[in-house]
Amino acid sequence: MIPDTPPWLLTPPQVIFDLTQYSKCSTNPAAYCVHFLEIASQFPKATHCAGFTYWIDKMVYTHRHRNIVSNFTTELQATCVSKPY
Repeated sequence: MIPDTPPWLLTPPQVIFDLTQYSKCSTNPAAYCVHFLEIASQFPKATHCAGFTYWIDKMVYTHRHRNIVSNFTTELQATCVSKPY
């Protein structure tokens, strides 16, 4: 798949690292979700979701979750899908 717009003309995505201050092993998932929703509320027009992309040989696969799914769930699913490869 070749995009219509060359990569050097695309606007770089805004990456927010605020959630990295919370340890996954010691942060309650509900509290983590609250922090995520606080960040998400700053972008009312955006579609908030978690997802992952992977490729095998020359095929690209993507999967997106609704924002009610935790990032932990998405990370686990991505790990499980990629582990056999």
